[in-house]
Amino acid sequence: MEKNYTDKELELVFEKILKMYKSSYSPKEKPKVFLLGGQPGAGKTGLENMINAKDEYISISGDDFREYHPKFKEINLEHGREASKYTQQWCGAITEKLIEALGKEKYNLIIEGTLRTAELPIKEATRFKKLGYEVGLNVVAVKGEKSRLGTIQRYEEMIKQGKTPRMTPKEHHDLVVNSIGDNLETIYNSKLFDEIRLFDRENNLLYSYKETPDVSPKDILEKEFCREWEKEEIEEYNERWNNLIKTMENRKASAEEISKVIIEKENNL
Repeated sequence: MEKNYTDKELELVFEKILKMYKSSYSPKEKPKVFLLGGQPGAGKTGLENMINAKDEYISISGDDFREYHPKFKEINLEHGREASKYTQQWCGAITEKLIEALGKEKYNLIIEGTLRTAELPIKEATRFKKLGYEVGLNVVAVKGEKSRLGTIQRYEEMIKQGKTPRMTPKEHHDLVVNSIGDNLETIYNSKLFDEIRLFDRENNLLYSYKETPDVSPKDILEKEFCREWEKEEIEEYNERWNNLIKTMENRKASAEEISKVIIEKENNL
């Protein structure tokens, strides 16, 4: 996709965000970096909040930088639900520049991703190891049905908060769900990470590489993906769908929008 911003615009925003971070945090003698993984809608924000409860880490997520795009409003007006595609290059460029600058100065970092590929986490682990970091990977292990619902709920919540909503395409969500197990296996076999941990959506620890180094995290992830649903879990899942539809009705969403969600609900229950 053609670049829709100038290098000068990128540099100005990068310097602004970098200055903001550096005014609130300090470099560390023994820095740590945590990579967060999990498909869109899995609940990575909740896990990040738990890890960073004492606010000791700079959290870097490309999605946070979309609104800084110089043509952000125009892009959203023109492309609607597809707008995120047109700010992705910008988000990636800002994220890379921040990681490089803050990493060299040894700030504690949390970097959010999806584990769509194994190459990027391995590349980041290699980079940070060379800089003297302790490197960890934390993954939210959640059934795909739940995380897909989570992406739609997030979209509605952003509308409710008056933000520009961002819809994750179902095909992208499903691609990550289908890839994450093999990618975890590749990362585990690389032995680059000091720790790999898996959590459920409620932040309960399911796996620790340090505690069970001979067990692959892929096995634990697939066990969570494939296990039988509990009765209370089904009831809660159904209630989340119903609440979502009520929210859409209350904001007077179009009949077409609501119909699509009802069909997806029926296909997933």
